[in-house]
This record gives sequence, structure tokens and C-alpha cells, in this order.
Amino acid sequence: MTSLQLSRFRGPRTRGALVAAMCGVAVPLFVACSSDEPGSPPPVTRTLEDGAVVTDDGAVVTQPAEDGGVVVPADDAAAVDGGPKPPGDAQVPPVSGTGRILYRYAGYKLIEARAGAAPFDVGSKLATVSPGSDSRMNMGADGSFVSETTRFGCSTPCLAIFSPTLSSGEKVLPGGAAVRDMRGVTPAVAGGGTIIVHGGRGTHNTDLYVTRKAGGAWSASTLLTAASTFANNFKPQISPDGLKVVFDCGSDPYGSSGTSICEVNLDAGATGFRKVIGPEGGPGGGRNTHSPSYDRDGSIVFEGEWTREQVWRIRGTGAPTRVNGTYGNDNTPCLLPNGKVASLWLDRSGNPSGVHELKLMNGDGSGMVMLVTGVDIIDTGLGCGN
Repeated sequence: MTSLQLSRFRGPRTRGALVAAMCGVAVPLFVACSSDEPGSPPPVTRTLEDGAVVTDDGAVVTQPAEDGGVVVPADDAAAVDGGPKPPGDAQVPPVSGTGRILYRYAGYKLIEARAGAAPFDVGSKLATVSPGSDSRMNMGADGSFVSETTRFGCSTPCLAIFSPTLSSGEKVLPGGAAVRDMRGVTPAVAGGGTIIVHGGRGTHNTDLYVTRKAGGAWSASTLLTAASTFANNFKPQISPDGLKVVFDCGSDPYGSSGTSICEVNLDAGATGFRKVIGPEGGPGGGRNTHSPSYDRDGSIVFEGEWTREQVWRIRGTGAPTRVNGTYGNDNTPCLLPNGKVASLWLDRSGNPSGVHELKLMNGDGSGMVMLVTGVDIIDTGLGCGN
């Protein structure tokens, strides 16, 4: 039986619950098989001035506003739904020092990391490269993309990479063979699209492997987490220099209570495995530490669920410090190459439903701006890069 590891999914205001299921096994949770996402609450609806009622993913429905629609001026529609889907000739957000963020909502979206930017629909662009769909996608610090996908003729999801402009891509065949059973792990990419860390089953239930491209071919995948003391190792993010990978590690394959953060070198021997921090490493103990991402100085920014869900930073073997103690229900951070922190925030005063909105702040927690509001972004992780 194939196991799918699904990322955490939080409902409004109480998003501490985890969604996990084995395909074909009856459990009292939302179930996702193949490329499906965890189940979600009923969609937020809004009513435009012309009387049309739409859901948060753009679908038109017919119920009146009093049945749950929110009346907004037509000119504000883009602000409510995170921006219109781009027309066929829309431009991919540019690769620049500003940075870009990849998030999942009605497919995958890419947005420039600046106030007022409009999201771009990744799937519509990749369809011009190869038809198919993407079940798990990530972006590296250099702007390259990696995906578990059915593009390039993959009848079952395989690995693929795409250029920073999303104008070209290729199937990844480590050692000449397609990767199968990636254990529901979202892959990571670095080195200009030449280094990929992906999931698989080795000495543990969920392990991480690395493959590298040289001379036009991909090396056979090498096990990275043989030395891990945890049964499940997932949610990798590669350091900008391509020398290390940091990831979630724990006894539960779905990242439930007790998850820690681990790190290992991306050298030939996968040396230097260490547990960076766990729930016991913060103030008063806690439930989870997860979703790590590297900053330029080698420090690691992550979500710590101690007094409440917040963004924390740890340097080396030191004690963790909060990035900004003002923000609670602040989840799933990732670091842009310029040091800014993107995260999913549920506590904005203008967000009474407590949905996951995309927030950006400086590395010290100052200068907060909202990038996407009014929609519930799927909490399966963010990708940050140039």
C-alpha cells in the first residue's frame, strides 16, 4: 500500500489540527489521494456590485449575499480574491532582487514579493511546456522550480524541474529511472536546477534523497537521512549555497505533535546529521517545531508552536528567538534571498474568518505588508526565491 503524507491544514482560528490519511483507509479526517489536497471548509463567497456571487477560487454560484456572500465594490474584487487570473499574455513575475513567492491556492500561484503585486497562475504557463498537473511544487532560492507532476507524459506523478521563467522544463530521471513513491514529500531544488532533494522510503518510513545533474544526466539518488533518529523526514529546504538541507523530522509521517527540525550536509557521505531543535527547545515546551527555511547568514527561521504559533529564528546551537512577538497564528515561513520573511498569517484584524493570508516582513519582523488577502491559501508550504 502506498502512503501519502499530507501537510498540516488549519481551519479558521483553530488551524492546529492536522490532516492525514492513507488512501483507501477510512479515517475520521479529510482524505486526499493522488494529487488531491486535504479537504477544506466551505469556500468563502463574495457578491460583486453586479449581483454575481463567486467563491474564493473564482467559481460563480447563485446564492444571494445574505446566505454568506460579502458585498464588495467591483473595483476591490482583485484585493478580495488575491487578484484576477492572468490573461494568456500575462508576464511571469520577473526574477529580481525583490524575490518571488510560490503558494498554493486554486492551483499554484507565483507573486512578486512587493506590495500591490498580482499573482500569476503557474499551471497555465506550464501547460505551454507540457500538459498535466502538479501535485507538489517548490521553488529554490535561485528561482528554479521542482514539482511532483504528471507532465512530460508521466502516467503517475514523477519529478520534473522548470526554469525560473517557467518557459522550459524536463523530467528528472535519477540514474536513468523515474522516481516512484516519493512518500508525499514536497521536493526541494537548488544549484540552478541541478540539485534536487526528494522523498522516498529507505531505512525509515519516510527518507530524503539527493540527485544531481552533471553532463546532462541525473545521478542515482543518494540516501541523506540514514543517520536520522526519526522515522519520518520530510518538508526539505536546501540552503542557498546548496551545501545543506533542513527539514521536518518526527515519529509521525504527517507532522503532528512532536515534530522537530533536523539538518544534514549534502555531501557524498550525508555527514553532519543533527537535530536542530524540537518542541522541548522553546519556552515552557510545546507541541511542534516545523517548516524550516535558511536565511543568508545560515540561521534557520521556522514555525514554533509554543505559547502560540509564531515565527522563530535559531542560530547554530543557540536558543530560539521570536522574529516578531506581535504576530500570533503566524505559520509556515520561508526566507527570500534578500532576507525578508514570507508566512501565512491568520490574525489580521480585517480577516474575521481567520483564513491563511500571505504576509511579508523584514528579517527582524519590521515593515509588515500583506500580499494576498481574503483567500484561504492551502497550508502545504511556501516556496521563496529570486
